[in-house]
Amino acid sequence: MESPQLVESTFKINPTATQICVCHNINRFKNIESGSIWPIPVRGSKYKIRFSERAAIYRPPTNEPVVEKDPKGDQRRIGMERLKEFSPGPVVEEDTVRLIEGIRKYGNGGVTITPKGEALVWRKDSDGWNPYYVGMVNIDPIWAQYPARLGHPGVNGLFPDSNSPKKDWFTPEEWGLWTGCMFKTGEPWTVRQRARQSSELTWPGRLSAALSKGLIILGTGPKHAELIDAYLKVRPCGGRLYVLMGGHIWMNARKQDIADDDVWGELKQKMAKVMSHLIKYPNHPLLQMYNSRMMATKGDGSITEGCMPIYLGNCADFDDGEVPVTRIASGYKRSMRDPNKIEGDEENPYSDRNEISE
Repeated sequence: MESPQLVESTFKINPTATQICVCHNINRFKNIESGSIWPIPVRGSKYKIRFSERAAIYRPPTNEPVVEKDPKGDQRRIGMERLKEFSPGPVVEEDTVRLIEGIRKYGNGGVTITPKGEALVWRKDSDGWNPYYVGMVNIDPIWAQYPARLGHPGVNGLFPDSNSPKKDWFTPEEWGLWTGCMFKTGEPWTVRQRARQSSELTWPGRLSAALSKGLIILGTGPKHAELIDAYLKVRPCGGRLYVLMGGHIWMNARKQDIADDDVWGELKQKMAKVMSHLIKYPNHPLLQMYNSRMMATKGDGSITEGCMPIYLGNCADFDDGEVPVTRIASGYKRSMRDPNKIEGDEENPYSDRNEISE
């Protein structure tokens, strides 16, 4: 019996309140309603709502996606600008467009989504740009994984949804190929060399430049010893990791960064498992994304010297399931008011020796 053609899921923001910690010094929490100013640093994954003439088409019997011209014409979608040829992203529901317009006066534009699934937008007020809380999103705009973790909804606009046959090769494994967005996405953190003793993650960049802004830029307690240990087994020198909605964690590493032969052997085997399925479909957007990434990061070397996207695991697997969040001091004042950035973002996606050793 032939499989039915899949229908992609739509993106929606529910205007429900969320509770956040606004000061870790005194353990003070606050309920934030939809349409309220976001009182803590804007952190998470950056997406953009825009009109797109492309869509992910799923064709029976395999239901593997191919990105083609949308037979329905231009539709308002949410995704990453640089991924539009690989992942146009899901269609945005009209109620969500109206909700966003009611907060910032226009529908298209940037949306930041935290690992918890909170949607944030910027608005230009009389005192400059301010971030506002919109609500909780129903799906991750980029990818899905089985089974759902930490509330991750398990459906999206690129890969088949939860009604499709389970694809074991697609579900990322620890120390395997990251099968989500392979370019800069997720809330960025740096694993510094001192993290071996402190078990703390920090924002990217030089610490000395940020501490003066009233921030204690560390992962909050409890510590993240297990997560850091897993990272350093792959990349002993330290570097970046990224946390997405649902607690999924991925990182970059070149082959020469991986000192342990056993770790490299396991990583190589798991990556080969995924690639053996992908190469059957030359137009698969995930394969195209992987090839594009390796070409973009290889420098003057061969494509095998590119920076590999590696799935480190889910926050649920480490440190009692704690998701890293920024520790807020009582003296916090917003120092960044750029709607095109997140606070603590890195100027360079690759950490240098000075940053790692600081």
